[in-house]
Amino acid sequence: MKNIHLDLYKGMIKEIIYNIEEINEYGLSCFLYGLYSLIDKKKKELLLL
Repeated sequence: MKNIHLDLYKGMIKEIIYNIEEINEYGLSCFLYGLYSLIDKKKKELLLL
């Protein structure tokens, strides 16, 4: 259950690469912001261990 976000983002990245021509800038920026937040959260968890 811990990796559900990671698996979700992996699937979304695959879809973005597949449909890159159909994605607008706003949607892509929102996705990248969420991905950055997820990475930042994981880094904080690793530092606390």
